[in-house]
Amino acid sequence: MDMKYPRILIINPVPFNHINASGITTSNLFRGWPLDKIAQIYSHENDKYIDHKICQNYLHIVSKSLIPEKLTLEELNKPLQRISDLLSGNSLTLGGWLANPSPILKWIKNFNPEIIYARPLDTPYFYWRLPYQISRNQNIPYAIHIMDDWPARYGQRSGIIDNFIRKPALQKQLKRLIENSSLNIGISEQMCKAFEERYKRPFVTFHNCIEIDNFINQGKTDKPSDNLQVVYTGSVTEDKELGSLIDIKDVILSLNTKGYQITLTIYAPSIYQEIIDQKLAIPNVIKYGGFFPPELKPNILANADLLLLPLNFDVKSIIYTQYSFQSKLPEYMASGTPILLYGPNNNPNIEYAKKNDFGFIVTENNQKELTNFFLRIIKDQKLREHQGKMGQRLAFADFNAEVIRERFHKSLCQIARNKLG
Repeated sequence: MDMKYPRILIINPVPFNHINASGITTSNLFRGWPLDKIAQIYSHENDKYIDHKICQNYLHIVSKSLIPEKLTLEELNKPLQRISDLLSGNSLTLGGWLANPSPILKWIKNFNPEIIYARPLDTPYFYWRLPYQISRNQNIPYAIHIMDDWPARYGQRSGIIDNFIRKPALQKQLKRLIENSSLNIGISEQMCKAFEERYKRPFVTFHNCIEIDNFINQGKTDKPSDNLQVVYTGSVTEDKELGSLIDIKDVILSLNTKGYQITLTIYAPSIYQEIIDQKLAIPNVIKYGGFFPPELKPNILANADLLLLPLNFDVKSIIYTQYSFQSKLPEYMASGTPILLYGPNNNPNIEYAKKNDFGFIVTENNQKELTNFFLRIIKDQKLREHQGKMGQRLAFADFNAEVIRERFHKSLCQIARNKLG
């Protein structure tokens, strides 16, 4: 690729990694950026899985808020102690930026970025302000990337601190952040359209992409056709997919008691093992499979009989995920394994599958419909193979990393040339 890369500062609470969705997406988008021209500020506590192949220059800022979550006497005393601690020298915290920004600014100036790519999030709260402030301090442009509708979810919160401090601050600072951004990025076309109406600024779409070579030669192993091996990968959270996973669990258990052979393996980071064991696991039927190195993912996905993409139907979850395009969907499709998309209508994942006529889609929050789906496909291996091949062809056409990554890099390089006045 003939491109002059600028020095880019990534401001994202989550570092580049192969474990969670945002880490996977940003890693795939930034792969190939020269290592001497990329640095990241992050706050995630678990840095065990940081990807040093994408970036080697990291600054970890501890996520400590000066504003307590709950307004109690004990909590009110903590910010005073934190301020005292910060002023005494520990400034590599989000709150420390307010008390003494010099160490962070020194690290930034040593790197000397020419552009900022930021992923603002509802927590840590300071990421609403950090990109704009650093941009003005360094006189460089920035781009922002929003992957879920967390501003709408945050609007549903209540309480004294939220209603009188955090919500007004978010509305003001997020508006300023978007208005002054040189490039606003959404995770789906639906998000971009909705956010353009909401914030009166243009948005462009960039989502996860796949390395075709990693998937193209994966072959399925021979298994008994009457034993359906189902796989789910990713997070297990109450405001995204847990409710629908419980529906699927109930259906699988019911069918197994009637003599069908269906197993489900849930591959997820270890932070979700407890909730999986409590809410989903069934001996010899549904199990926690741990997590796996990224190089094993294509083979694990390809050798499943069915992959799950569940989304909750409750209002709170819909508000949060209504514009989200799941990072796992391109990878699922590329594996050649058929996909069950179980979730509400009008979600970008469901709409994409309907538009392109692939996958098995259940949009009613109804276990009877789910049961009918499993009964339909459990014996029909040819139908599963047909759906899997359709998804794979589409993934190779729509989510080719070489194509998407080049367009993404060019977009960032272009705004880097537009130095702030």
